[in-house]
Amino acid sequence: MDTRSNQKKRMVDNTQISLLCEDLLLDILKRLPAKDVLQCRSVCKEWNILLRTPHFISLHYNHSSQISNASSSSHFILLRKAYSVPYNFGAKNVLTFFTLKKTNNQLVATIDKEVDVSSILSSLCFPSNMDMDDIQLFSPFDGLICFGYGLHVILYNPSTRESQLLHNQPHLSRLEIGFRVVRILDVWFESSTKQHYKVFMMAISSDFCKIETYDSTVNSWRLSKDIFGRVFRIKSLLLNGIVHFCMERDSVSVIVTFDARLETFGQLEFPLSTSDYNMDSDLLSFYGNLSFLRPVIVDHKTMWGEIWVMTEYGVNESWKKIYSIPFNGFSLFFLSLFRPLKFWKNMEGQNELWLKTIDKKILVVNLDTHKFTNLELDCLNDKLWKIVSNNVESLLSLK
Repeated sequence: MDTRSNQKKRMVDNTQISLLCEDLLLDILKRLPAKDVLQCRSVCKEWNILLRTPHFISLHYNHSSQISNASSSSHFILLRKAYSVPYNFGAKNVLTFFTLKKTNNQLVATIDKEVDVSSILSSLCFPSNMDMDDIQLFSPFDGLICFGYGLHVILYNPSTRESQLLHNQPHLSRLEIGFRVVRILDVWFESSTKQHYKVFMMAISSDFCKIETYDSTVNSWRLSKDIFGRVFRIKSLLLNGIVHFCMERDSVSVIVTFDARLETFGQLEFPLSTSDYNMDSDLLSFYGNLSFLRPVIVDHKTMWGEIWVMTEYGVNESWKKIYSIPFNGFSLFFLSLFRPLKFWKNMEGQNELWLKTIDKKILVVNLDTHKFTNLELDCLNDKLWKIVSNNVESLLSLK
């Protein structure tokens, strides 16, 4: 009796659901977390088809973006090593998903989950004996992440756990001769649809470099012209569709730009008052504006970091020093201690800077109060240059 009653109730429920107009149904389902949408695809064949359409995926992504923009960003992804306990055997690279919260007026990082990078690579048939330390992390747009693995680029969707090898390797035989380093520089997507993307590879010689570009629309690579000068190191900043990296040209430190869309080079100058800018400083995005952290060393105990921002892009005269961070009391050399990772606004709307330390930890410094907070997230990957935001969920299929 109960079984018959339950079956009848389910039939009524399904009938009521089917009576909902499609627009209303989509408006309801777009508000669900991605994991719940994935479960809803199993309700019936019609829902499975409906919830896989580009229209619904776009609706869900836009709604998730609106919620993210209305709240403070507090969800992040980093690449680090996980060791077996109690001995440091069997270290593996993992993606650590964590959330920042304020507890008793203290900033605390809570790990939500971790994903073994080797499991992602094995699903793409990569050999298990490849060097797992040669991994870079990129963020083409919120909701998806990219790995640079050797000379491969892998797209990964944390929400669906799908992954895809984006491109074939470049013809390195024509690059290797005369070049000491060949490495992925950055990955650029024209939009959040994944239909058009480019991968930029840099090949460095002693006094010049080339950029090789993969274009998904033509499925091929092309080489740029030679750019003469000494590259400080292969660490770039992709900002507003433009790749930035630092070089020394004619004995002057400059920022070389490469427009991802037009594939044209440009050049920006540093402020005149920072003529001693050197290879240990880093370019950053200060909420969409080009910036850099300049170390100032007086002696081994008196040092600080200056944050400079280009308030009007492309106008060299618009550089402005907006913060100075004291690092007094540190006995080691400043440039060896810290690497800046990102700026963010905390829960009170104050600006803070994330720093990677020489002992592979993350410190957050409040730029107003100069308070340092250790997030207790250690064992960072050696090549960690970026913390990736994870505030938007994407249902974009990678299969």
